[in-house]
Amino acid sequence: MSDAISGLNCLGGTGYSPEAAKRVFYFFYQSLQTKDADFERISRGLYDMALSEFAPSEELIGEMMTYWDGLDLAELRHYGDPVEIKKDMLKLLHENMCSS
Repeated sequence: MSDAISGLNCLGGTGYSPEAAKRVFYFFYQSLQTKDADFERISRGLYDMALSEFAPSEELIGEMMTYWDGLDLAELRHYGDPVEIKKDMLKLLHENMCSS
């Protein structure tokens, strides 16, 4: 996954490109739809992207960081609903991805 992020970043030139981040969101969304990846893996990818400040927009960084821990806590039945967290994560990806 990090290789994919690094590869897409190269397309954007120097620094992280919001357009490249939108492309990663597209790949994450498609991977979840086709079940090629699971939510835990994608939530970790979102967390890693946020730590690198690699996001479609700066405003999304905080939200991107919440899914990995939130999903873990919900799956352990400590706090939250895993179904709702997964819906929210899909919505974030869908609303902020490139069109194709």
